[in-house]
Amino acid sequence: DAAPEMGFNAALAHFQLGHGRSATESLLAADRATPRVTHYLLARRVSRPKLHEHGVTLGGDDRGWLYRENMRSTWVATPGALEWAAKILSHSGR
Repeated sequence: DAAPEMGFNAALAHFQLGHGRSATESLLAADRATPRVTHYLLARRVSRPKLHEHGVTLGGDDRGWLYRENMRSTWVATPGALEWAAKILSHSGR
C-alpha cells in the first residue's frame, strides 16, 4: 500500500461517525501496516526524525512524523479520539 496512512484516516472518520467496530478494525489494520505512524501519532511529545530529501521511507520514522505533522491536530480536535486509539491499541497486545 503506497499510502497506509489512509487506514488511520479511515479509523478517525469511522470514530467521528460513531462506527465503533469499523473504527477499531481500521485502526488495528493501520497499526499493523505502519506501527511507526502509531508511535508518532500517539506520543504527546516526540523528536523530529531525520527526513529524507527524496521522499519517505516506507514504514519509517519519517513517514510517522509526516503523518503526525499533517493529521495530529485533527485527531486532537476530535474529542476522545487519541485516548480511544491508545486504549484500543493497548488492549490489542501491542
